[in-house]
Amino acid sequence: MLKLTVDLGYSGQTIKPKAFASIRRFREALQREELDIGRQADGNVNALTIPEMVRGRGHADRRHIRSASM
Repeated sequence: MLKLTVDLGYSGQTIKPKAFASIRRFREALQREELDIGRQADGNVNALTIPEMVRGRGHADRRHIRSASM
């Protein structure tokens, strides 16, 4: 699952807080159904936002976090 965490087409944006909730809800649904599907986050991913995505509010899969600026 790829979650775009910013509005499409505009660079330099901050991550939308609701993106973390969406990733978390999807992760919880996958766990309930016992499905092993990677979760990806794309948009304003950098050294400051990765810890929040992996361990914080979003819980994205650390193998699939990316950004065009990385």
